[in-house]
Amino acid sequence: RYASPVQNELIFRHASPRDFPYILALQTQNLRQHLDEVEQQQGFLSIEYSVKDLAAINDGLGIYVAVEGDRLLAYAMAETKEFAGGVPLIARMISRFPGATFRQQPVETLRYFIYGPVCIDRAARGRGILNGLLDAMSSALKTNYELGIAFISQSNVHSYHAHVRKNDMIVIDEFEFDGRRLWTVAFGLNDRIK
Repeated sequence: RYASPVQNELIFRHASPRDFPYILALQTQNLRQHLDEVEQQQGFLSIEYSVKDLAAINDGLGIYVAVEGDRLLAYAMAETKEFAGGVPLIARMISRFPGATFRQQPVETLRYFIYGPVCIDRAARGRGILNGLLDAMSSALKTNYELGIAFISQSNVHSYHAHVRKNDMIVIDEFEFDGRRLWTVAFGLNDRIK
């Protein structure tokens, strides 16, 4: 008698320390410096985090993960501007906020956090996982924040499509850092809560 395999449920939740080795493994597989040019066209990570960084981020606003059975398929980070501002690239992005607006409101008048990085296992892409991570993050943070802000390298067209075209994020600025052009994108948390 043939029994069909049980489909594991896709779960979105706050990360725990036991997830960190899987997050680091996924990070390593997707760092820009570990990918050739063809692989980079499917998206890449620009910043490398340590276990200590993960613990600090998770104890702060949090890391959100997508898991299916015993497999971690994706993660997305949320950081305070104070914490994230310790990264030079992010500090550069934040330094430009006095001139940035989101839907005609000055960014600096809104309660915002820094979103990202986000990474989805290549084998799990195309399943709406980014949408689920953003919804979980927005639900968890909507009481204290209005806006999530991230950067996307202009050479990372895959990430641009996923965030701006598929998830309605708004480009609020463009800047240069270390010879690279980047977009600053933002999303309203209440826009994600149905």
